Amino acid sequence: MATVREIAKRLGVSTATVSRSLNDSSEVSDELKSKVVSEAKRIGYRLPRSKRLVRPMTIGIAFLNRTSGPKFMGYDAAVWGGVARGASQYKAEVMLVEIDPQASQAELDRVMKYRGLDGLVLRVDAEAKYMVERLADYDLPIVVLADHGDVDGVSYVYCDAKPPCQMVVEHLIHLGHKRIGLCHNHVMDTDHRDRIEAYMSALKESGIGYDPELIVPATVDLNGGARAMNRFLSLPNPPTAMFVIDPVLVVGVFRRAHEIGLKIPEEMSIVGIDDDMLRQVTFPSYTAVCQNAPEVGFQAGVALCKRLQHQIADESFTIKLDAFLEINESTAPPPVESVRATPQGQRILV
Repeated sequence: MATVREIAKRLGVSTATVSRSLNDSSEVSDELKSKVVSEAKRIGYRLPRSKRLVRPMTIGIAFLNRTSGPKFMGYDAAVWGGVARGASQYKAEVMLVEIDPQASQAELDRVMKYRGLDGLVLRVDAEAKYMVERLADYDLPIVVLADHGDVDGVSYVYCDAKPPCQMVVEHLIHLGHKRIGLCHNHVMDTDHRDRIEAYMSALKESGIGYDPELIVPATVDLNGGARAMNRFLSLPNPPTAMFVIDPVLVVGVFRRAHEIGLKIPEEMSIVGIDDDMLRQVTFPSYTAVCQNAPEVGFQAGVALCKRLQHQIADESFTIKLDAFLEINESTAPPPVESVRATPQGQRILV
C-alpha cells in the first residue's frame, strides 16, 4: 500500500512537503508538486478520501493503551467525550476503531482501508507507542492524546503535569514529610514518567535521598491501590505520606485506609492526580494535581477538524495544556510514629 512516507523517502523530502504538494499548496513550487504527483502515480498512491468525496468527516479514535476498556472509564472515557464534543462543532462523526497492535501489515492495511477515516486519534502507552509510527505510514492525519513526541507528521495534545507534580511533593516536604511513597501505574507512559521525574526532582532539590522501596507499581484498579497501601505500611520504615499518580489508584488507597481505620491526614497524608472532579467525592477531599481530560479531548477534536478543513497550515501540531495544583484536606504534618500493617493489610496496634 503506497503511502506519503514512501513518496517522501523516494524523493528525499519531508512528509509535510509531500502532503502539501498533493493538496496543491501554494507553499510548494510547481516543479516539486509535479515531481510528487508523478511519483505518487507511479507507485499507485491514491488521493485522500476527503479530496475525492464531499461528505461529513469521520474521525476514528483508537485506544491502544493496555489499561483501556472494555468499559472505558475514567480518563479514556473523558477524552473520548471531549473528542466527540470538539468534532461535533464541525459536524464530524467519531468512530471507535479496534486496532490490534499485533496485527500483520496486511491486516492493518485492511482495517485502515475500509474504515473510511479522514483522521485518527490515538491513546498509547509505552508498550504500544511503536504503533504511532506504523499508523503514521498511512496518509491520515493522526493526533496522539496525553503524550508528546516527535514522529514526523504526527500531532500531539497533552496536559503538562510535571511542574505541579513537583510542587505537590514539595508541599509534603514543607509539611515535614521525609518518607514519601509513590504509587504508579505498572504500565508506563510519558505522563507517568514525567510525574516520577517530578517526584525525584523534588526529593533531590530538598536533599532527601532516594529509596527504591518507596516507589511501588500497581495494577490500575481499586485492588491495586489497596495492595500498594498494604505494601507501604508493611515496610520496616513506612512512609508518612503518599503520592498516587493515577486517579483509580487514589480511590483504592483511600478505600484501604478507611478499611483499616487509618486516619487521613492525621496518620497518613495522601496526594494524587485528578483527571476531572474525582477529588470532590473522596473523604476527605484529596489534594490533587488536576488536569482537564475532557478539554484534552476537545482540543484534539477541534484541531484535527481544522487540520482536515485546511484551517491549520501546518501538517502537524502540538497543543500543551497546563495542569494545576489544588490543596485540599488530605495533607497534614507527619504523625509522631508511622502507622504499620501486615502485608495482608491488618493494622499493627502498638
